[in-house]
Amino acid sequence: MPILTIYSVVVTQSIASITLVDEPFDYPDGNLVGNGTWTAYSGLGNGPVLVSSSQISLAHSSSSSAREDALVQYTAQMEGVITATFSFSVSDDTKIGFNTFNNYNPNPSYFAGFKTGTSSSTSSLSSLLYIIDAGSTPSDTADFRIGIRSQTTAGSIIPGTLDLLYDTTYDVTLSYDFATGQSSATLGGETITTTTPTSSSPTLDGFFFRQGTSLNNESFTVDSLTIVNIPEPTVALLGSLGTLALLRRRRHLA
Repeated sequence: MPILTIYSVVVTQSIASITLVDEPFDYPDGNLVGNGTWTAYSGLGNGPVLVSSSQISLAHSSSSSAREDALVQYTAQMEGVITATFSFSVSDDTKIGFNTFNNYNPNPSYFAGFKTGTSSSTSSLSSLLYIIDAGSTPSDTADFRIGIRSQTTAGSIIPGTLDLLYDTTYDVTLSYDFATGQSSATLGGETITTTTPTSSSPTLDGFFFRQGTSLNNESFTVDSLTIVNIPEPTVALLGSLGTLALLRRRRHLA
């Protein structure tokens, strides 16, 4: 029995998640950048991401001028499954428009995802979370849905099927699996996963919120960001499990 207990501890510790970011946005009202470890990787000071009542606010714009995009960094990750969970709501006065050419609004725009380094290059972004249209007819009651894409240069946007409403708070978990190169987003019990992996194996050391270009000029409120890494089963863990099975077999035979 003591032997079983020892190996149980080994297994539990081997698969424990690692918290990389625990961000409640408890900063004074004003600019997000400059608080904690938040920096701007693009558009510094141009329509900054703002803190208000321990939430951040950002907005897409129909203007072509770049708005500020914010980045928080953490210890570089190269294996396991990294996840980012946060709450968000979207506000607008019109539905996200439908475009029959690509089944999404004419200019779908992503607003969150994982990042490598501090460059403003879109090639450094992974697991892109989009706001897309919710349907093809004016009678549809939903305002929008979410979509996910591996990278701006890899694969197409994978749409969710849940109908979502403006001014309603939703919890979403964005994930990247280093072993498969696939990204996924989970909201309301539905998980959507990319069908095309990232074009290369990235080293992820940041998470971003982006203010992009959109014909709808929708705005966002975001709260409580948590980022963790769940290690993949390692050779050491598998070895521990194999040894445990062997010990149990020997004990049984004895």
